[in-house]
Formats: sequence, structure tokens, C-alpha cells
Amino acid sequence: MIVTGRDARRSAPNHIPLSYLELENEARCEAARQDISKRLRKACSYLPDPEFATLVEKIVKVQLGNEGRPR
Repeated sequence: MIVTGRDARRSAPNHIPLSYLELENEARCEAARQDISKRLRKACSYLPDPEFATLVEKIVKVQLGNEGRPR
């Protein structure tokens, strides 16, 4: 069904383009990565870089995954 005229304006979705949301999400992830890396680097200095990066990624996923949930 195609909606035209005044009804089309009322029913048109009001959304932000996906690319903007993706950019915003990536910026949040990168900021979290940098913050977590800075905080943990000294405490986890014994870890090789690949293992440290894996640890940081896991923490970022948990942190960002829990942001929208009520406490």
C-alpha cells in the first residue's frame, strides 16, 4: 500500500540514518577502549599486547552492553 499526500507525512518514519548511528556507536567504543586501556595497562603489564587487547575488547563489550539496562 502506498500512502500519499498528508497521510504520507504523518506516517513517514522519523529516524536518524544508520550510518550516523554506526559512527556514534564506534566513537563510544573507541572512547571506552582508550579509557579502559589507560586504566588497566599498568596493572596488566605482564600480558602480551594481543592478550591485553582481547581483555580490553571483552570489557568494552560488557560495559557498553550494560549501559542501557536499569540498575
